[in-house]
Amino acid sequence: MTLTSHATHTKRAFLGTELVDAVDRFPCPIEDDQDFVGTRIDLGTLVRLARTAKRGAIDYLIVDDTLAGNPPFSGRRRDALEAMHLAVKLAPAAQGVRIAPRVHSGWVEPIRLLSSLVGLELAAAGRTAWQLDMPDHTQSRTRGPEMLAAIVEDVWSADKPKTGLAAIARAHRARRIREGNCVRHRWAPDDAGPLLLIRASSSEAVRVGAQHADVIRISAANPEQAKQQRSRILAAAEHEGRNPDAVFVAVDLAICLNSVEANAAERADLIESITSRPLGGEGARYVGTPAGLAETMVQWLEGGSCDGFTFLPASLPIDLVLAVDRAIPELRSQGWAEQ
Repeated sequence: MTLTSHATHTKRAFLGTELVDAVDRFPCPIEDDQDFVGTRIDLGTLVRLARTAKRGAIDYLIVDDTLAGNPPFSGRRRDALEAMHLAVKLAPAAQGVRIAPRVHSGWVEPIRLLSSLVGLELAAAGRTAWQLDMPDHTQSRTRGPEMLAAIVEDVWSADKPKTGLAAIARAHRARRIREGNCVRHRWAPDDAGPLLLIRASSSEAVRVGAQHADVIRISAANPEQAKQQRSRILAAAEHEGRNPDAVFVAVDLAICLNSVEANAAERADLIESITSRPLGGEGARYVGTPAGLAETMVQWLEGGSCDGFTFLPASLPIDLVLAVDRAIPELRSQGWAEQ
C-alpha cells in the first residue's frame, strides 16, 4: 500500500531546494558545539530563506542530516536526527513550505523517527516531508531503508495498521494532534502523510523509491540522460503496482545566477576555486541569467526529462532569491508554476 498521491501530474513543475550551498556545506548547529568548525547560520537566516521559498511556491526545503560539522553519515548517533530537530524549530515560521530533513537509514531507530515525524507534523500544521538517505556503498539488498519507509507509510495509511509499531505511532499521533489543537490552533491533518524524498544514488535506492517515494531525486548531466533515468524509474514504480503519476522525478540542478551572464560565470569560477570541485559535480548545472534558467527548465520539462528540479544554489541566499524572484515568474507565465 502506498501513500495517497500528494498531487497528480499536471503541467506544474515540482520544485525544491537544498538549504546548503557550494561553499558552506552545512546549515548550522542547533546548539553550541565545541567540535563545530563550519560557518554558523542562525535560525533567523533559515526562516528568511524559507519565506523566500514560499514566495516562489517551492514545494520542499531540504536540510542536511548532520549539523555538527561532520561529513554526512559520520556514524555518530547523536547526529542522526539533528536535521529533524532543526526542521521542528523552523516549521512554524516556514509559512506552509515543507521542510524535508535528511534521515540516514543506517543511524535511526523506527520509533525515534516516527515520534520525530509526528512532532514535525504538529509544528508544521500538517505539511511535512522527509528525505530518506541510503548508503551509497550498499551492494546487497538490505531491508533497513525499505522497513523505515514502509512503517512511516503504514502510520498514515487509511487501512488498518499492519504492525503493532504503526498502531502505537497512530495513537501517539492522534493524542499529540488533540493536545496541539488545544494549545495552539486547530488544523486538519494531511492524511496522505509526509512527503517522502529519496535520492536515486544506487539501484537499491531506485527500488525502494519506486515502492515508496513521492519524489525521487536524480543526477543527470543533460536532458537525454535524465529522460532515460525517469523512464526507468516510472517503469519500476509501475512494476511495483504503483500509479506512475504518483511519482515525481526531480533533477538536481546546481545554479549560479546573475543579471549579467559574465558575472555569473565569474562567480562560479571563484566558487570552484574555493571548493576545488566543479559546481554541480557530474550533474546538471546552470550558470547565467535567471531568464536563461527559466528557459532551460522549460526545455527539460517540455521534453519529458523530469517533473521538476531540486535547486543546489551556489550561494545562499543570492541564487535562491534570484531563482524565486526572476526565474520562477517566467515559469508562471508559461503555466509551469503556481500563481
